[in-house]
Amino acid sequence: MIVPAIYICKGNYGLFFKKVRLRDIKTIILCFIGYLVYGALVGYLLHALGVPVANDASVATTFGWAYVASLLIKLVGEEFFKVFLLLLVMYLVYRVANNRDLAIGIGIVITLFVFGIAHMSAYGNIVQILLIQGVGTIFNLYAYMKTKNVIVSYIIHIMIDFYGYFAVLASHALM
Repeated sequence: MIVPAIYICKGNYGLFFKKVRLRDIKTIILCFIGYLVYGALVGYLLHALGVPVANDASVATTFGWAYVASLLIKLVGEEFFKVFLLLLVMYLVYRVANNRDLAIGIGIVITLFVFGIAHMSAYGNIVQILLIQGVGTIFNLYAYMKTKNVIVSYIIHIMIDFYGYFAVLASHALM
């Protein structure tokens, strides 16, 4: 994903990656909290409706330095993929419709859907992946669109994933 994007942008990494500014910290914190609240509400709703919700319980046995390193690399790819897909769809829709709002809306919906579906093999529950992993990624997209910085959405993604992993580890430690 990165190679074609960098080719299209003529090697200008600055279009995607910038230094995190002090004002970006507020966006990171608010988006992280927003995701936690959203995820808890959707998880509760799914549970109340009897929809099974998978978690990363296997992490309790696989969590180690090699796992952390591979996760950090994987999350860079996921964030870049989301942003690249968003921008690509927005560009294509704008070229056809010449409507910025429509391009943003369709770009977001397609990106959320594709990102959710990409988690199908990990979770297997289509309702969960579309609502939690798919729609839940709106917080990362918002952060990117506000800051124009993949690193900001990457930091949020790291916080979300590690919060979940540490919560699972803590629950196993308490049992």
